[in-house]
Amino acid sequence: MKIPTRFGPGAASRRQGALDLMMTPMIDVVFLLLVYFIATTSFQKPENQLPTGVVKPPGGRAAEAKPPEPMEVIPEEILVRVRQDDGGGILYQVNGSAVGNYQELVERLTRIVSVRADVPIVVAPEKRVAMQEAIAAYDAARRAGALSVYFAIRGKGKE
Repeated sequence: MKIPTRFGPGAASRRQGALDLMMTPMIDVVFLLLVYFIATTSFQKPENQLPTGVVKPPGGRAAEAKPPEPMEVIPEEILVRVRQDDGGGILYQVNGSAVGNYQELVERLTRIVSVRADVPIVVAPEKRVAMQEAIAAYDAARRAGALSVYFAIRGKGKE
C-alpha cells in the first residue's frame, strides 16, 4: 500500500477535502424542522372570523339594539353608489336599490355585515359628488362593521 506524501500530485485536493462540510446531516435537520413546523401549524380559522349570532352595535349597547333582519342571499360584492341629484342632495344605492338617507345606508350595510362580515364593499361615487360625501359612504360601511371597504376608480376616458 502506498502512503501519500505531503508533496506531489493530489496533495492539494486532499487538504481541501478535510475542510468540506458534510451537507447530509444539515439537510436532515432542516427537513425535520420543516416537518415539525408543518405538523404543529394550526389550519383553523381564527375565532374572531367565525360567524356568530351575537351582533355588537356601533355604540356598544347590546341591550338597546334590536337583532338585524336576516337576508336571504348575500352577493359576492356590495356596490354602494353615491350620486348627486339636480337639487344638490345625495342619493345612495346599494346593489341597485335606492336608500333614503345616510342612516338607512348604515342600517342596510349593518344587516349585510351581520350575515357575512367578509363581504367586500365597494364605494363608487359619481364624478360630481364631493369627496366628503364619498368618505361619508366609506365611513358608513366601516361603522356597519365591514372588514374590507374599497373605492372604485374610473379609468382614463371614462366618466
